[in-house]
Amino acid sequence: MRLRLGIPDTIFAELFVSVFPKEFFAVSKHGNHALLELLTLGEIDLALIPSLEIIGTDNLFVSKKFGVAFDGPVSDDYIYFPKDEKNLVKVGLAGNVSVNEVVLSKVIFRENYNLEIEQKVLSTLKDVEDTTLISSGDINLANGNHTHGESFSELVAEFIDAPYLKFALVSTVKENVEFVNNQITAVEEQLEIISKSVLKKAGFSQKTVDFITGNFNSVYFELTEIEKNGYEDLRKIPFYYGLVEELKEITFV
Repeated sequence: MRLRLGIPDTIFAELFVSVFPKEFFAVSKHGNHALLELLTLGEIDLALIPSLEIIGTDNLFVSKKFGVAFDGPVSDDYIYFPKDEKNLVKVGLAGNVSVNEVVLSKVIFRENYNLEIEQKVLSTLKDVEDTTLISSGDINLANGNHTHGESFSELVAEFIDAPYLKFALVSTVKENVEFVNNQITAVEEQLEIISKSVLKKAGFSQKTVDFITGNFNSVYFELTEIEKNGYEDLRKIPFYYGLVEELKEITFV
């Protein structure tokens, strides 16, 4: 019997699970907001979830060995600033939006620019006006839009002074996480070899493939104490800033 692993629809999740043995894992893609619900309902056994999506849920087990973290120009999220600085406070959120972008954009703008922003979730990029845009997912990389923006992950990493753990590997069953921790090895070493072929198969241009692989040292799939401690600081941010009333407990495995 294979473990049912749910992942978000992003190339970085696809890269991560490309090294998972198919005989042990059945992988399915879902929207960011659906992953936690599917996990708690028992419809999947494991999930790679945006890391702040789980801050309101108790009794979760989080892998201390694996996830997806960023601290450089390659990112799952990019921020695009308007030409008119008067529109800086109006922030449109587009793509595969999660709690991470909603919460962290408020904090980044407050700390970096001393601004309280007005957020609006956009159903399509056609709704974008001359305002700040935070776009999540492959849409940034698939069409080269990222060259006109800044890595949102880099801004978050600078704020917490550690790589930004965007996606955490989570289960409601401790043994499921332990199974991954024990079965999966040398993720980054394997990806160094196969990442180009995975990216090309996913339909990315050679220019984008070169951009991602050329900056692959700023994307992390194997976690250390640095990423773990950075995440501990990251998950406290919504509570410290009064964005949530309570910080739930998680257990690293």
